[in-house]
Parts: sequence; structure tokens; C-alpha cells
Amino acid sequence: MVHCSASITYNEDTMKRMVKIRMRTFRGIGTYGLFAIGLVFLVLGVLSSYGTLATRTMMVAVGCFILVGINTPEKYMAKKIIQSMNGRFPKLSYDFGFEVVKIKGADNINRLDYEEIIRLVEDDEYLYVFRKDKSAFMIDRKTAKPKADSLKELLSEKTGLRWTKPRALAATSLITIIVDKKNTRKVQKK
Repeated sequence: MVHCSASITYNEDTMKRMVKIRMRTFRGIGTYGLFAIGLVFLVLGVLSSYGTLATRTMMVAVGCFILVGINTPEKYMAKKIIQSMNGRFPKLSYDFGFEVVKIKGADNINRLDYEEIIRLVEDDEYLYVFRKDKSAFMIDRKTAKPKADSLKELLSEKTGLRWTKPRALAATSLITIIVDKKNTRKVQKK
């Protein structure tokens, strides 16, 4: 087994990105419902001959308002997290051992069992490892040693999970939802 290590230095941008990826990874059914309702209003307003021009314009406006506001919760959550950090963003280093991941902060070391990891997500710059409580930690690809692909392989092997990419809401289909569900480890309730 290859020994891997990596790190991350958080800042406002990485915190916003983390919240965005978390929200896109664990979207609730309500988000899909809102998206569908927004589309229905928009389509009815544009294509329908129902009602007056004012009614159709109102339908388009409501549909646009709903669709534009879909990402508002993630922006609000990111803002609250950044404010709570009061400018003190953590720097973490990770040591991926045989049985656990050691997460080192400025003044503490935490251990994460591989069985606690429920989801692996990647984008072009970062790897995201989600824990059973749906919290996550980010890994800067550039800091992965020996390389990011070795780390991805190790995490896939240890967790039995595949890496997925975050999707925009409009790029989500029933098939992608099913595949993502199957690739999320079930959390055992106590």
C-alpha cells in the first residue's frame, strides 16, 4: 500500500466552495421539487395561451425568481460559516494510514476511520471526503503526495466507494441520482 499525505489551507473561497459542493452532493428532494415548480411556471408563462399577457408575465417572473433563488441557502450557509471563523481559517494536514486518516490541525490531531467515510467527490482542484454526519474535509490536489491519483486510489480501496463529480442541478437526472445513492455508504442508525 502506498503511503499518502496531503493538506489544505482554508480561506473564504475554499469555504464557499466546500459548502457549494456539500449542498450539491446531498441535495434534498425539496430542491428538485422547487426546480420543477420554477420550470413549470416559466414554461407555462412562455408557451401558454392561458390568461392575459400580465398573467403570463407574472408566471415567467415567478418561475425565474424560483430558479434564481435555488442556490440561496448555500450562499447563506457559507456566509454564516465564514463569519463564525472570524478570519481564523484552519490549515489541516492529512496522513492516510493503513487503518485511519490522521487529521492534524494547529493544536490537535483527530482520527478518522475509513468506515466513517460515506462519499468521495472530486473536482478539478480539490478532493472532498464526506463523513457519516455529512461534514467533509477538502484536500488540495496539488499537495497530495506522492500524487492525487495515488490518494484517490487508496481512498477508493479503503472505503469501497467510487469518486463522483458534483453536478449542477440542471445536469442531474434520475439515473445520476440513483447512481449517486448507490455510491453513498449507508449510515447505521444506533
